[in-house]
Amino acid sequence: MGRRVLVLGAGGQLGMALVQKFQGAYEVMEAVHRGPKPGRPLVDLADAAGTLRLLDRLAPDWILIAGAYCNVDGCESEAELCRRVNVEGPRSVARWARGRGAIVVFYSTDHVFDGSLASASEESPVHPLNRYAQSKVEGEQAVREELPESHLILRTSSLYGPDQARKNFVLRLADRLVAGGTVRVASDQWGSPTATSDVAGATRFLLEKDRTGTFHAVGPDFLSRIDFAHRICASFGLDARRVIAVPTEELHQPARRPLRVRLGTRKLSAAGAEPFSNVELGLAALKGRP
Repeated sequence: MGRRVLVLGAGGQLGMALVQKFQGAYEVMEAVHRGPKPGRPLVDLADAAGTLRLLDRLAPDWILIAGAYCNVDGCESEAELCRRVNVEGPRSVARWARGRGAIVVFYSTDHVFDGSLASASEESPVHPLNRYAQSKVEGEQAVREELPESHLILRTSSLYGPDQARKNFVLRLADRLVAGGTVRVASDQWGSPTATSDVAGATRFLLEKDRTGTFHAVGPDFLSRIDFAHRICASFGLDARRVIAVPTEELHQPARRPLRVRLGTRKLSAAGAEPFSNVELGLAALKGRP
């Protein structure tokens, strides 16, 4: 099958999509943060020594870092752990890859920007507003420094897809409404909901085309979080009246959020990647899946 592809964080929603997209065409190896079993060893990006031992044993050609500390508010109170996972872990992976001719893919976030730009390109200056976003900025830089010619960075936004832990916004909202609860959703936060399957497809496309550098990889819709919630309700047949719109300040979130970050995707389109699904198509594909 040629290249050996290692997915770090294969148990998460993005990792699952990556495994599915690469399986069959490549020798795919999975490493997970929880629930290890034969064929799916444990990986903890905060443990550099353990991660390096895993890389030595598996000797991958392409390393997809789908694992991360993604709890935005948790990063505020666990700043050191956040940095170890999101910065030092990827740095160790990239340093290992540098001496072995491997390619590293690092997944970042639209929140590296503060929302002051009408549309941010890959070259726009970053300005993170919270510790999570800052760790992603530093993680990007660490990978670039270690692998200046052999890295791929994909910035994305509001990921959703099949998720065993049901942690993404779509599935958490659906679960709470099905259970009879109400959900307060920010009315003034805007972004581009993105299906994990599309990010996985773009990853494979770019790697197969030997493309490197930074790309923005987000869905085509730019909408408010409350509008997204209403579309979820429409797709899943849920009662939108139990979704309560509130301004961000009333949510009292520990981490400051940028309110309107829009990523320009001309670079990815110019590379020839397939267009991403709009929200309606993405939600239709997710409906009824685990």
